[in-house]
Order: sequence, then structure tokens, then C-alpha cells
Amino acid sequence: MFSWLWLTLASLAALGAVVYNTSVRIATDTINPFLFTMIITAVAFVGHIGAFLAYRYFYSGQELLFSAKGTWAAVAAGLAIVMIDLAFFFAVKMGGLALSNGIWIVGGTVITAIVAVCVFKESLDAYKIAGLVLGLVGLALLLKPS
Repeated sequence: MFSWLWLTLASLAALGAVVYNTSVRIATDTINPFLFTMIITAVAFVGHIGAFLAYRYFYSGQELLFSAKGTWAAVAAGLAIVMIDLAFFFAVKMGGLALSNGIWIVGGTVITAIVAVCVFKESLDAYKIAGLVLGLVGLALLLKPS
């Protein structure tokens, strides 16, 4: 499972999440949430078009994989992004960045791991299960009233 390419891509995703989270926090007091999410969607769309064109240029001989199942998964993910963007914006505005992000990341990780095991039949060893449990303990500490 481990490779330097995987680690680089996962690290870039984490960096993107930090930029996203910080941008949401900055925006909560400076722009309407619906306008904010429309702007980030438009920018993401343009960015994806550019990435797709670069892909087609550098990998012009490769056939594009397409299926109805993949299309429906993309539609579901797109709708989920709308939910994430708006819910996270309001959560950060109401409860702050640190706590809202903790709930989103740890809660989402644990629930996704359960889905991965139950639906996709992925396996988790004792260390990974312990990591998820520790995440839940951390989440409980974050939610504990001061």
C-alpha cells in the first residue's frame, strides 16, 4: 500500500484541505455562504477543465473509462460536495474551525471506514482499528464542554 507517490498525493490532499478549511474560516464573516460555494464551484470547474485538457494532451492515446455506475457515483459525490460546502461553512461560523473540522474529519473517517468494511469488504487490522478508536477518543475530548 505504501509508496512515495501515494504519500505525495495524500499530502497534497491534506494541504488542499488546510487551504479549503482556512478559506472557509476567512469567508464566514466576509461573504454570503451561497455565493461563496458558487464561486468555489466555478473555480473548481475551471480547474478541472484545465486538468482534463492537460491529461488529454499528455495521455492522448488512452481511452477514457466511462460507465453508468461511475456517472451516478460522480453525481452523488457532486451533491455531497454541495452539502459539505454549505454545512461546513455554517458549522465553522457557529462553532469555529478547530471543532467543526475535527467533527468533519474524524467523524467522516470513522463512518467511511465502517462503509469500507461493510460495503466494499475492505479489511482493517488491529492497528487501524486502534487508530480509529483513538480518533473517536479525541473527538469525544473535543466535544467535552469546557
